[in-house]
Amino acid sequence: MFMAAIWIGMTDNNLPHVLAVDQRVYEPTQPVEWKLIMTLVMAVSMVAVAGVWKFDRADVGQLLAAVWAGFWFLAAMDLLYSVQFSGPDAVCTYRGCWPSPFQEVIIAVPAGVALIVMCGLAVAGRPRRALVRGTLPAVVLVVLAVVQELVWRPVVLPVLLGPTPG
Repeated sequence: MFMAAIWIGMTDNNLPHVLAVDQRVYEPTQPVEWKLIMTLVMAVSMVAVAGVWKFDRADVGQLLAAVWAGFWFLAAMDLLYSVQFSGPDAVCTYRGCWPSPFQEVIIAVPAGVALIVMCGLAVAGRPRRALVRGTLPAVVLVVLAVVQELVWRPVVLPVLLGPTPG
C-alpha cells in the first residue's frame, strides 16, 4: 500500500498536469495500465490490512496503515510540487501560483478520501467485519479514481490551464 501511495503521489496519479511556472500540460510518463495496477494494489492492500491488529473496538493495524500511507502519499506529492520551483527561472505565471496547490488537492481526492474512510472505519465504535472495513475504502478509491480519470481532461484540465478563478 505504501509503495502504491508513493507512486500515486509522485506521478500526479498518472494524470496530465499543469506546472505553475509555465502553464503547459505535461502528459503522464507511464502508460494508463500503471495507474490501474497501482490503484488495484492500493485497493487490495486496504482489504488486506483490515482486521490484522485489533485493540478493543478499534482496528489499530488498519488505522496505522492508513496514517502511514497518507503520510507517504502527501510527502511524495509535496516533493513533486516543490520540484517545479527548483530552478533559478522558476517564477509563477499567475498570482498565487495557480493551479498549485489546488491541482494537487484535486489529484489527491481519490486516495485521500479512501484513506479518511479507512481511518473512520478503523476507529468506529461498533465492531464491523474486517471485510466491510477493508472493502468500503477500496471501493471508494476505485470509484473516485475512475470518476477522476473520466472528468480530468474534459472538465478539470481546461480550468487548470486558465487564469486564477475569481
